[in-house]
Amino acid sequence: MKTERLEDCLAVLYALGFKVVESNRICVTPTALEFMRQVTSRALANECTDLWDDGE
Repeated sequence: MKTERLEDCLAVLYALGFKVVESNRICVTPTALEFMRQVTSRALANECTDLWDDGE
């Protein structure tokens, strides 16, 4: 692939709102990250044995 075509592809990705990162990285919005932190900390604080238990 020519370098100029690669640059064009990256420009399209950025215009669509995507980010190009290393394969070992994950991108999430700050809101999603905060949600995941809250859910995880609550689950760990309650020492749940079944995270999917709906109380029945």
